[in-house]
Amino acid sequence: VKIWDSKTGELLATLKHDYQVWSVVSWTSDGKRLVSASYGSIRIFDTATWRRIAILEGGTFDVHTLCLSSNGRILASATDDQTVRLWNLSKSIPVGPPLQHEGNVRCAAFSFDGKLLVTGCDKNMYVWDICDILKQAGFEE
Repeated sequence: VKIWDSKTGELLATLKHDYQVWSVVSWTSDGKRLVSASYGSIRIFDTATWRRIAILEGGTFDVHTLCLSSNGRILASATDDQTVRLWNLSKSIPVGPPLQHEGNVRCAAFSFDGKLLVTGCDKNMYVWDICDILKQAGFEE
């Protein structure tokens, strides 16, 4: 991932991955972190220093899609292993078990209020109740 100054065209930073990058979420709502994904991992970078601050192991397949909840606290990652994983972004830990699909997941989006997650694979779309998933995983807040 290359970070460029939009006014000057200067290259500010190059954020390393071991494999090709499939998805970049962009900045978290507080502007302090940038999230990107490649084969098997999700990397979180500090935007003040451009140093990697966490690696989330997203499985052993390509992580094709990332999306953030509107409050910036929950990250969803969609992969070629037919799952979507939810992550507590502030603690860099998974939230509950992977959400199973009938095919490779190519897209995901949170509703504006963050209560629902819509995912898509092949010819199917799924709607997930995020509040229920968080509650079952013990994340009451």
